[in-house]
Parts: sequence; structure tokens; C-alpha cells
Amino acid sequence: MAAAVTVTVVDSLDLLVECLELLENTYEDSIIRTPYMYCAVKGDKVSRYGSVSLLQIYHQSQNVIFLIDIQVLGGKAFTVSSNAGLTLKSLLESNTMPKCFFDVRNDADALKSHFGIGLRSVQDLQLVEVASRWHSKTEYWGLSRCIEEHTGLQKAAFEDWKTTELRYEALTLPKHGGSPETSKARPLQQEIIDYYCLTILYLPILYRIYSNKLKEGRRERVMMETCKQIEIAQSPSYDPYSKDKNRTPWAQKSGLISKSIAAPWRSTVGDHSSATHGNTSRGAEKVDGPPSGTVPEVMETKECSNAGSCGPVENTNDSTPKEEEKADGQAEVQSHPDSDSSSEGWTTVVNGRRGFGRGGSSARGEGRTHDYVHAPRAS
Repeated sequence: MAAAVTVTVVDSLDLLVECLELLENTYEDSIIRTPYMYCAVKGDKVSRYGSVSLLQIYHQSQNVIFLIDIQVLGGKAFTVSSNAGLTLKSLLESNTMPKCFFDVRNDADALKSHFGIGLRSVQDLQLVEVASRWHSKTEYWGLSRCIEEHTGLQKAAFEDWKTTELRYEALTLPKHGGSPETSKARPLQQEIIDYYCLTILYLPILYRIYSNKLKEGRRERVMMETCKQIEIAQSPSYDPYSKDKNRTPWAQKSGLISKSIAAPWRSTVGDHSSATHGNTSRGAEKVDGPPSGTVPEVMETKECSNAGSCGPVENTNDSTPKEEEKADGQAEVQSHPDSDSSSEGWTTVVNGRRGFGRGGSSARGEGRTHDYVHAPRAS
């Protein structure tokens, strides 16, 4: 059974220092981990015109999710440092700590506008998805659609995902009877924590599915386009609500962006445990579903030294046997290691004291436990 994912709501500076110290423990070897961590910015209309309430970080190798409460901590969240001097700002701006976002544009805009942070070493998973398609590449897909159509969720797993999504929407979206103000209430409601955690835990699964389908030319284009997207998003003229925002770079007739924004690449190779768990009966890669607790296979990374935001790109083996591919690019989720009746599950630590999980106490304190959403399970 996979180890439990620890979810920590970081709403004190002391907890933030602990978070930074855990992240810096793997700082030196982070160059071989692509991506080093998966990130998302949460808030009301996240952009220069909206607000930032949370910074979400999933550190895959440590199997931990940090929900860093920017609403509570304010700008100090980005400047407080660990004993070694690591801050959230230096982490997000680091060229040697690869990060993955899904649609980085408004996140980059908000971080730059409100906190003066210029993202670097980023891969945009939404761009990776577009580049991996064999069909039309003119429009972006949202994260929900990618999860539902590309992870091959079986019935029970799909119902778990939709239930979590619908509960979140009922609380936060006006068209479903909710209000954006709900996500500003503290402490965070469990339904909101559930949704945030489940969405970010799917990112490594989607990343592997898409990156395994990319050819080298498209890998380089993804990196260059990510650089360009961040540069545009952080420019004074960026419109976070543009009507053309759903149009991909592939929809532009101009083709590849100018080579002037792409700096020389350098390569490193590192060993990683496999994130695969065998083949399904249909010959596609079987994904157990989040939390995986593993990191990608041996790979080559290429890093752009551009002061913009390029970073490592995974160079997986493109000679995947045809019997392991599906025309629609899906991989099936047949089971999840935490979906049985065992006492092991996800553990949420709030203020280092109160745990949420399906059994046991957290590593940071005992305290009462509550049911917590689990990841996809077999039908």
C-alpha cells in the first residue's frame, strides 16, 4: 500500500519555515527531478486584478501537499526564510528547481503583480497536453476535461472525482448556488481542501501520460512557449480575461516563436523510480491514481538559462511500443492503493495539530481525525 499523502495547511510562519526546510532537503538533487514540484495559485479571479489566497505545492518525492495560506500570512509568506536562506520567492524564481503548473499564465500574472515574483524553471502542463495531441491543437483543454478524458477513470473513481468537484462548485461558484467568498473563510472547509488536493494529485499522472507521447521537437517547443507565455503574462499589456485566451500557440500561423528567446540548453541525467504499475488489459499504461509517491523514470533534462522562465524538460523514450499506446492518449485508472478498508489514508495536518484522515494520527500531532476524500479506486 502506498504511503499516505500528508496535507498541511500552512497558516503560521513557524509552519512555513518547516515547509521550506523540507523543500531545501532535496534542493541539491532537484535538477534531476522533473518536475521537482507541482504548483497552483488559488484565489478570487487569480490575476493582477484579483487576489491570491493560497499557494499550493505538491512535493511528489516527499508525498506531501502544502496549502500555504497567503491570505493569512500576506507578503511575509514569500520572504520568510529557512535556516539555509530558502524563501518561497527564491524557490519560485530558482532556475534549478523545476516546477509544473497547469495553465501558468494567470498564476504568473498574479505572483508578479502582487508579490514581484518572476517564475522560472516552469513547465506548463496545459501546453504539454496540447503538444502531445495527434488531433487539433488550436484550443486549450481545462484541467477537469483532461482528468476525465485522459486518465481513463473507471466508474467508482469517476464518481469520486465528480462528487468532489460538484461539492466544491456548490460552495464556490454562483451558478451552482455558491459564492467565491466561501473559499476566503477560515478555517478552510473540508470540501475545498478535498478538491484542491485531488486536482493537484492528478498533475503527475497527466504529466507522465503526456510527456511520454512527446517527440523531441515538441518538447523544445513546449519549453519555449512556456517561457513566452510567462513573459507575456508578466507584461503590462497582458489581459487575463482576453477572448483569445483559449487559443493555443499552435493556432497562430506564425509557427515557432523567435529563437531569440530560447537560450542554450544543458543536460543532466538522473535515476528515478518508475511511476508505472504495469499494463492494462487494453495494452495501455496502468495508472494507480494519486497519490503515487514516486518520481519519473530515468530521463534527460534540458534547462534554459534564459532569465525568463525556461526550465528542465523531460526527455523520455519516444520509442514506446505501439501496443502500449492508445489513439486517444488515455491511460486507465483501475485502482488506488488507499481505496480499501485499511486504516491507512491521507492525513491532513492543520496548524500542526488537527489531523484529517481515515485513521491514525498525523506526524505533526495527534488530535482527532475526520473522513477525508480518497483518490480513485477500482470499480
